[in-house]
Amino acid sequence: MAIFGNLKIKTVALVGSLLLAGAAVGSAAMVLTATQALGSRLAYSAENTVPSLQLLGNVRTTMIEARLSLNKQVISSSEPELRQYRETTAKQIGTVDAALVTYRSMVSDDAERVIYDKVLSRWAD
Repeated sequence: MAIFGNLKIKTVALVGSLLLAGAAVGSAAMVLTATQALGSRLAYSAENTVPSLQLLGNVRTTMIEARLSLNKQVISSSEPELRQYRETTAKQIGTVDAALVTYRSMVSDDAERVIYDKVLSRWAD
């Protein structure tokens, strides 16, 4: 115990305990900060990322269905069948138009805005 000189064992133990307690408090503070940051990221994902991905998935599916209905119009064999496909296609196009308008508020940055505008222009064609 030459390192600690004339200090008593009680004093060394107390100082050691206080240092350990300080390290534990510091670690707890770091964990709390990391947890708060993770919580805000999870909240963003739950409020923005997940709903926008769901909406984009629905838009993609409805676009495919609308294209399929357009193809069926070409090969339809009767007027009632053609009328049915036209009605279905019109509903699907309306659904996609409404979803794209809804998605506008979910665009998160300028790069995504450019992609969104490109999709809108291509869909309008």
